[in-house]
Amino acid sequence: MLSMKTFQQVFLGLALAIAGAAGVARAADAEEKFKEAYYLEHAEGDLTSAAKLYEQVATDRKADEGLRVKAKTRLAAVTEEIASEDFARLMPPEALAYVELRKPGEQVTALLGKLGLLGDPNQLPEAGARKLAISPDLVKELIGIRGIAAAVTGFNPITQTPSGVAVFNPGDLGAVRGLIQTGLPVAGKPVEAIGGYPAYDVEGQVTVALTNRLVIVGTDRALIEGVLGRLSGAQKRSLADTEALADIGAERSDALVLFFVNAKPLIPFITMGIAGSAGQQELAMAQAILDLGSLQSMTGKIALGADGLGLNLALRLDEGHKNLAFNFFRTPAINHETLKCVPQGAAAFGIGALNAAPSRFGGGSATGDARPAISALDLGREVFCNITSIAAFVMPPGESGSEGGMPIPDVGLAITVNDPAKSAAIWTQVLGFASLATGTGPVEGTPVTIGKTEVRTYRVPDGPVIHFTTVDNDLLIATSRHAMAGAIEARGSGKSVLEDPAFATALKQVGPDTTRALFVHAGRAAEMAKQFVPPQAMKEIGPVLGLLSDTAASMVMDYSDRMFRVSVAVTGVPDVSGLVAQAIGRQQQKHERHAELTRAVKQGKWEEALEAIDEQLADDPDSLPLLRGKFDLLALNKKDRDEALVCGAVYFAKARENATALNNMAWALLTEKKYDGRFTELASKMAERSNEMTGHENWMFLDTLAVAKFKSGDVSGAIELEKKAIDLCDSDNSVAELRKSLERFERARDEG
Repeated sequence: MLSMKTFQQVFLGLALAIAGAAGVARAADAEEKFKEAYYLEHAEGDLTSAAKLYEQVATDRKADEGLRVKAKTRLAAVTEEIASEDFARLMPPEALAYVELRKPGEQVTALLGKLGLLGDPNQLPEAGARKLAISPDLVKELIGIRGIAAAVTGFNPITQTPSGVAVFNPGDLGAVRGLIQTGLPVAGKPVEAIGGYPAYDVEGQVTVALTNRLVIVGTDRALIEGVLGRLSGAQKRSLADTEALADIGAERSDALVLFFVNAKPLIPFITMGIAGSAGQQELAMAQAILDLGSLQSMTGKIALGADGLGLNLALRLDEGHKNLAFNFFRTPAINHETLKCVPQGAAAFGIGALNAAPSRFGGGSATGDARPAISALDLGREVFCNITSIAAFVMPPGESGSEGGMPIPDVGLAITVNDPAKSAAIWTQVLGFASLATGTGPVEGTPVTIGKTEVRTYRVPDGPVIHFTTVDNDLLIATSRHAMAGAIEARGSGKSVLEDPAFATALKQVGPDTTRALFVHAGRAAEMAKQFVPPQAMKEIGPVLGLLSDTAASMVMDYSDRMFRVSVAVTGVPDVSGLVAQAIGRQQQKHERHAELTRAVKQGKWEEALEAIDEQLADDPDSLPLLRGKFDLLALNKKDRDEALVCGAVYFAKARENATALNNMAWALLTEKKYDGRFTELASKMAERSNEMTGHENWMFLDTLAVAKFKSGDVSGAIELEKKAIDLCDSDNSVAELRKSLERFERARDEG
């Protein structure tokens, strides 16, 4: 039987063993948490969850001390990473201007993916295939920075220098951070730490501080201290909390680049500048027209989203502003009903508004034979009172695209009005008077039926046949039956651009405040252009146009009572991988042919060299360097003057509109010993043409022609030209050389 003392010893030993096992388990648990946190941080990008686990490890007294130190370091870094997700939260609220670049690696990766240039590391390349496939890892490494932001906080009018602060987050690019850490002690000198972080003074101009993740650059220490205070949470107010930036908060989420100008603090500088440069009277005028005090902010962003590329610019003013310029250019919002007259399949269309709808001037019907009487004043009322919105569109060519005997685009107009009867009367008179000039057709136009709609046609002098009709409150005008039929069908069946998949994404930008908009479908526009672009040009640009079958561009202007916005977007970004692969293949082939040519020339195999040049000329027949190389092979290596002259004639024809190329070739033939004066006649022809193109006003070209005249035996002509060249030359050194040539010509004349 165990004694009490022995029992106590056994119990104590067991307790210590259990405690030790628990400690080991706790340590193992802490290490697993650290590993999980590291994975969440680097692989998943879940910084919030990683921070929680790092904090648990850092505060776990049972964990290994070294592991706790590592956890504290990672926690500090992740905390900074989270805080700098929104750079504006680190910036001073009094910033005059602000710009940020956010996660360029992710955005560039997305763009390369849309262009078809992003490689798949798990996909094996096709045998013999040439393709530019950029590795996603390379993009992330090269452009792996989290972002950079800068704020201007003031401006010194005496030194003309701004003050401000910038924050740079190099992300996981340790090499970039290492370069900065290595270069700072060389470029600057260490100064007192800021917030416990090392700091450097760079040439007395800026101070740089390095935190766990960030590089902070400021024109003074206080600005850096402010950033660090907001980073730690000690300071709460930031640029992100200001009303001016809060208004565009939602727009920042998808921005690659965003800039912001806070106009309020800048107004004193603006007024001082106007008063100082123009005067008090001009300042008073600017105040009356622009209401400078009402300017609130200007913003802009470049974004790359799932729909494509976008650029957005906006000007904001105070509520109740009296900015006359803003109000003068403002027009009413478009009538969305007008777009129902623009047919599906349009290559391009635009819309704008003149008057609000409905208007107090509304009333009347376009149906029936009786039309209201009109006067000259009704023309003004039509523009300033009656028309609400106008949409213009262009269709790819149809079967009637050349009515009138000339290539006319299939263009249509859809005009929504308040009083269609009055509009019909006005447009009938205008088109009727125009058609009278041709001597054909009545004033009322010639009636035809398109679909089930009665349309009147008018022939414009030296122009197309104009088709005109009205459908309810919409006037439809078109240059072809094809365009008119499309507009009528769109208006009647609902098959308009509003239901066109090609413009679905772009039309999302059109809102209740849109006053003007323009949309272009690149692929359809290319089809339309075929009837106007020469076949050879279309052959050259065809491969590029073929990639734009789904690409659309748009520009939308929005006006509200206190904001003006311009949005430009490109959707359906084309996959250019095939085109790039072809370009790589052509470049490789060009390199191989050049290598063959070089090898043949070195070995003296002139026929093989000529074949190599001819192969290159087959792909690029207008290449003057290739033709010059062929000429030299024939003239200098093969010594075949006749064939060289044939090649020279081709060169002359190709360079006929290139005065510089002709002059340079002529000068070489006349002055370089290797040609031995065997091509003076060809050189003279080239020199004559180069001077003809320049009106005999280029002294260098005149000098070349003078040498050609001299070598051809026309010494007097050479002297006359050389004197004119001297008069035109404005370089003392060149004039000295020209005088030497003139003396040589005059000696030859005197001796002859």
